[in-house]
Amino acid sequence: MSLLCLSMQAQGTEEKGKYILSFFGKEAGTEEYRLEEFEDGQVVLHAKSRFEIQVRGRAQTVSADTMLTMDKSFAPVRYAGLERASGQERRSKIEWKEGAAYPDPRRPVKTAAPFLLDNNIYAQFIPILRRFEGPRRKVMAFSPVTMGDVELLIEDKGEVTMKGKESSARAREIQITLGALGVTAHLDAKKRLVRLSSPLVGALAELEGFEGMMPEPRGGEIRRPDSVAEFDVTFPSGSIRLAGSITMRRGLKTAPAVVLISGSGPQDRNENVVRGKGDAERFAWEGPDWSIFKSIAYALSEAGVTVLRVDDRGCGKSGGDFAVAKLSDFTSDVEAAVAFLRTREDTGAIGLVGHSEGAVIAPIVGSRDGNIKAMFLMAGMARPLDQVLLEQTALRMREGGSKEETVLPILDRQKEVFRRIKEAKEDWLEIDERRTFVGWLREHFNHDPLAQIRKVKASIVILQGTMDRQVLPGHAEALAKARPDAELKVFVGLDHLFMKSEGKVGEYADPDRRADGEFLKFLADRVSTLLR
Repeated sequence: MSLLCLSMQAQGTEEKGKYILSFFGKEAGTEEYRLEEFEDGQVVLHAKSRFEIQVRGRAQTVSADTMLTMDKSFAPVRYAGLERASGQERRSKIEWKEGAAYPDPRRPVKTAAPFLLDNNIYAQFIPILRRFEGPRRKVMAFSPVTMGDVELLIEDKGEVTMKGKESSARAREIQITLGALGVTAHLDAKKRLVRLSSPLVGALAELEGFEGMMPEPRGGEIRRPDSVAEFDVTFPSGSIRLAGSITMRRGLKTAPAVVLISGSGPQDRNENVVRGKGDAERFAWEGPDWSIFKSIAYALSEAGVTVLRVDDRGCGKSGGDFAVAKLSDFTSDVEAAVAFLRTREDTGAIGLVGHSEGAVIAPIVGSRDGNIKAMFLMAGMARPLDQVLLEQTALRMREGGSKEETVLPILDRQKEVFRRIKEAKEDWLEIDERRTFVGWLREHFNHDPLAQIRKVKASIVILQGTMDRQVLPGHAEALAKARPDAELKVFVGLDHLFMKSEGKVGEYADPDRRADGEFLKFLADRVSTLLR
């Protein structure tokens, strides 16, 4: 367990701890902190961190050493910080008095923020969360990096059970939204910050003794309807073997069938983000248990459709190596899944349900296989992936308040790297003096989804949420324009995952969310109707 030292000496109380830091599932460093509360009301937080991150394919070591003195309400009084990264150094020294921060004795900065929050110190969330009383508050914090106030939205999500391999603990879950960044914090009964995660940037801080403990989802178990049977299957795809599950309505001798095709990133058959095998571990961490594909499978099978959902190659129980898989490999895996369904005597007409990248793969398979009867494209891209990635970068930066003089140079650098990848003749490329696998990106960058969808003979239904910030709604409109005979269904208030959304990035850390019921009902109706 973590070190918690409570001293009853004259100096007051002291709390110590160490966080284990990781990025995208790979341990990256540590942060040690000490919080002292003195009898005169003064509070001092000392934190020291050192970790390694990847910046444009190159390892970069970051170290930070800070000392924050606060009054008894945890409002900042004095701050000193030293940060080193890439051979560069940032020193900060700030004092507060009379409603202003003084980074320079002669140049005050007006601030109404009752807290301070530094970029690379996780422990600085401790005083903010100690003062939070819920259920929902907006608070201001002063940033020593920007020398200005930032707004945090803090919400109490209630109690959860955190489970590890050998133990479990109750914790209070707190959701923090900071600009475009969503952070989930877990506090134990003593109000210690035991876990802090940000799925958007793949960052995780775990208090020593709580490593590997994951909060159980509170959104309710996704229960298989009594009318639906479910069993595991395996089948070959070239030299590897894929594993998945079939769901089907009980009592049907034959039924139409679909293959569910997941989005990008290593995912299991339920479309949950997982750690891959071997080198694929560096691609992801274990994400929330939303089980979107499980919800879809049960809804479709209850409507009389057989559903095959599969672990991505190199993930779950499937063989292969996700880390070096290309768009063409994932396409071959879907074709193998279709071929497997056709070996079953209980399979009727076959369709494809593709989500995100899966909505790019489905038309490729459908254009090659004239016997695919219908396909359902969820949040599909209408432009090559390089253009979509640039679109996402620009959107995040501008929504985060970045100015054009900051945004444009970053976009130009990305464009140059993307150009090199697009023109590469091989699957590996030297990027920032690092040999990098670019086969997946290269095939995507050279693939035109609009040209592909025009080649498909099957019926097409295009599905899109208005709150999608990863693949903007304009993509669905462009796909529908390229195929005027396609059906376009837009769901108001749903995001990229077809869940209800208020537009907050922090929602992507909420394990309680589930696929929207109206979306599931519509999809089940259209799939069962078009595959009859």
